[in-house]
Amino acid sequence: MNLKLKVCGMREADNIVEVTSLQPDYMGFIFYEKSKRFVGDKFFISNEFPQTIRRVGVFVNEKVDTILRQVSRHKLDYVQLHGSEPPDDCKALIERVGVIKVFSIDNEFDFNTTK
Repeated sequence: MNLKLKVCGMREADNIVEVTSLQPDYMGFIFYEKSKRFVGDKFFISNEFPQTIRRVGVFVNEKVDTILRQVSRHKLDYVQLHGSEPPDDCKALIERVGVIKVFSIDNEFDFNTTK
């Protein structure tokens, strides 16, 4: 089994430094304003951030151009989409950055939507 570790909701510089010392595979930063862990408008990722840790931006129903601006600004390796983003948005993003699409699953969920 190839286990990967992702730590999410990071926004405070001191916490980011401490967690990077643990060398997780991925670190997530939330760009959704309604989240308690929203990074805020003045957030930046230090140039000292290890390149071995993949940067993941978490978004909810955000416009593709807004996501791509954050990808460029923060050198994100992946975007994690938690909303009801349409397939065309996912396709547009996957041409520029890795995409992790989250689906809320219940007893009524149609797994064909993942295609």
